[in-house]
Amino acid sequence: MHNDKLVTLTIDDQTISVPAGTPVVDAVRKLGIQVPVFCY
Repeated sequence: MHNDKLVTLTIDDQTISVPAGTPVVDAVRKLGIQVPVFCY
């Protein structure tokens, strides 16, 4: 499914636009920010 809608996020004074539905963790990683993620 193709999604043309973008969501703009600002994290730690860095802004990124990603396709709607992108997990926040993925968007943060694209900014080069390391996020600890634990799955149990």
